[in-house]
Amino acid sequence: MLRHLLQLLAVCCSLALCGGCQVLLPEITQEPTIRNPFPQLRRVAVAPFFNQSDAPTVDGREFAMAYFTELQLTPGFEVVPLGVVEEAIIAHRIDLSRPGEARRLGQVLGVDAVAIGAVIDYAEYYPPRVGMRVEWYAANPGFHEIPAGYGLPWGTPEEEFIPDSLVYESQMALFRAEFQGRSPECDEACQPLPAPPNGAQQAPAAPLVDPSLREDHDGDDAADDEEGPALSPEDNPFFDPGQTSSLRVVDENVQPAQLEVEMPPTAPAPKKAKRTAQRPPAPSAAGAASGAAAVATAPVAAAGAAAAAVAGAPLMPEPCPCGPENDYAGLYAIGPGRADCIPFNGPVLSHTGIYNGADDKVTEALEGYVFFRDDLRYGGWQPYLSRSNEYIRFCCHMHISEMLSARGGGSAKMDVLMRWPERR
Repeated sequence: MLRHLLQLLAVCCSLALCGGCQVLLPEITQEPTIRNPFPQLRRVAVAPFFNQSDAPTVDGREFAMAYFTELQLTPGFEVVPLGVVEEAIIAHRIDLSRPGEARRLGQVLGVDAVAIGAVIDYAEYYPPRVGMRVEWYAANPGFHEIPAGYGLPWGTPEEEFIPDSLVYESQMALFRAEFQGRSPECDEACQPLPAPPNGAQQAPAAPLVDPSLREDHDGDDAADDEEGPALSPEDNPFFDPGQTSSLRVVDENVQPAQLEVEMPPTAPAPKKAKRTAQRPPAPSAAGAASGAAAVATAPVAAAGAAAAAVAGAPLMPEPCPCGPENDYAGLYAIGPGRADCIPFNGPVLSHTGIYNGADDKVTEALEGYVFFRDDLRYGGWQPYLSRSNEYIRFCCHMHISEMLSARGGGSAKMDVLMRWPERR
């Protein structure tokens, strides 16, 4: 009986081969892996996105949820739920329009970084189009910007496999950092603009030539000057106290005004300590001289760095807010080789991307994204272009992958998967 079954199976196989049929075997594919390359940025909070596009129907919470989901699926990240972030924003009255508020939100939630995103372009109908810009602000002000090219295998045999787009982005980041210290600073040499008028009432336009400073007065003006005293700047109707210009026009010639240094208010003196029962010993002559110098320098140091520089006094180092007293003791327990604290107010990570559904690179990435998700719905990857929520989530996935892979987040090892071909 068994022999007859084997013969029947052999005949069926031969008929299948003779009829032109193909034997279907699972395909072996490799899935690229994106991981967290920053051990200092493990716990992240995602805030609701801002709408900076022309589409009024953009829901910033929907984009934040999609970004939260894709970031949580990335190995190495722990993302705070969006509801917890919203409750913290409302409870502490945090305005995320300023970098300092984003850092305060990170300290309230106890996270390493806060992701602030904005939708810069959006089109729901075919071809769909999504543009996003996301900035990560570290809770520790001592963390600086991580440019593109960080962590890439430069100087190794794997350097030739780095995509040209990443090489270009890394070179541009390097050139920007080099020219930042060489670019001329013209802020002090430029004439500052006058402050705009406050309120609905418009202030009268200041004349180009101040009549109180003119030398070529008419005869009537000279007679008036002889009869009465000269007008003071406060009595001059053309005097503008809010004008901050450092240049004045006299006889139609521009002459720089004399530099005036405004000393900021002196900080209040600390409270006196309680007297002890034992009187301190009398200071010596050298001690008295050093004490007098310290007393003379104290108000200058309290007046600020600019005033101290003008007065010629030595500048004292300002206290850094990222020390062990501000709940960052774990970062300073490594050893004496730690870096100096230089506060940085900008984002540590930033990336901008626009994803058009008619772009061949975007559709190719979408096909691979749907293939590795093993979606059982019929239709393949094409229906994702018509489902806005699915396409937004794909764009968030692509945005995170581009940002991390440009900074060493792409793993050299890929997951090997076996999938049945679609023609089955």
